[in-house]
Amino acid sequence: MPSAAQLMATGMPALQAQALASGPITTITPAGASQGTATQIASPAVILATAAAAGVILPPSFGQGEITVYNNSGNTQNIYPASGETINVLTANTAITLATAKSMNFTAGDKGWISLLSA
Repeated sequence: MPSAAQLMATGMPALQAQALASGPITTITPAGASQGTATQIASPAVILATAAAAGVILPPSFGQGEITVYNNSGNTQNIYPASGETINVLTANTAITLATAKSMNFTAGDKGWISLLSA
């Protein structure tokens, strides 16, 4: 299946490309104690697997659609923006935390991400 970037290279709008390129929900294991060592998120829907408190990093926001992250790890996890970007109104490169058994939706903004936390 082509990636969203490949579909957009053909002239397809970003949201449509993201919807068509969406694959299954993937499970990843958070790792690292900083933005530079966190596990990269590479799909539009991820479940965080069992892990000690660590982190994951969002892809660059430009050209992205929504990304959903569910924390099933048993520990609060850090979610970092791509280098130089922001999440909500935090300063650049600052992580947001996601408690266990919670999910967060991320919508791409101009230079970062806007998040919405589940109940």
